[in-house]
Amino acid sequence: MRKNAFLLPISAIILGIGGFLLRRSELAEVYDPASGLFLSHTGITTALILLSAAVFIYCLILCVWIGKRYVSPAEFSCAFHQKTPAYLVLVILVAAGWLVCTALQFMDRSSDGTFTAIDIVFALLSILGAVAVVAMAAAAKRGKAGGGAMFWSLIPPIFTCFWIVLFYREHASTPALLKYSFTYLAIAFSTLAFYYNASYAYGKPAAGRATLSCMMAIFFSAVIAADLFTPLYVRILFLVIAAYHALNSGLLIRNLRKKLF
Repeated sequence: MRKNAFLLPISAIILGIGGFLLRRSELAEVYDPASGLFLSHTGITTALILLSAAVFIYCLILCVWIGKRYVSPAEFSCAFHQKTPAYLVLVILVAAGWLVCTALQFMDRSSDGTFTAIDIVFALLSILGAVAVVAMAAAAKRGKAGGGAMFWSLIPPIFTCFWIVLFYREHASTPALLKYSFTYLAIAFSTLAFYYNASYAYGKPAAGRATLSCMMAIFFSAVIAADLFTPLYVRILFLVIAAYHALNSGLLIRNLRKKLF
């Protein structure tokens, strides 16, 4: 499925921009920065929720259609095969942005007096996650997966699982559910995307679920880019990881093969 391979991730980005604009309008209208609360629910809030549901249904239908007509190679190196070094170069750039955001967060937490051992664990897992995506891209480029890919593929989902637990720990007492609900969804879908990508290293392809998770991670990462109460480096980290999901899903779709019967 080489033609139009990146149409799905591009469409998720476009829809995410729409969600970003709705989110920004919603925050400007109903969010009170002084209290950190949402003053009321408006039509914009409803529109954003409906858009999120519509995007999920749209991506689900397309991914089911892809699953019925195409099959994904079971081998990791074949599913993410690349003829040119462009993908590897782009993943290295993504990893560089990932590491910069991690460093900025580490320095910020160290300077505001809230630094704990958990922040060290988060930073270490984040660094390993950035290294892992490069290691997996390099393994696919060489055409050799093996135990190395199996090991590295586990790091990103472990990192995002730790992130969502840590995020819940910090914001569980926040009374405004709408303030962080889209962030939870962004981390959750990123975790699923990393998980289903890792399944290829174990010979268990799941192209439809991997693509669906990537699309939704891209969409929600774009939506929360409008959350000005979230530090800029955190929002950029979400966008950097979303860029990786866009690259990965496009490559995965490009390497699909049409079913014979």
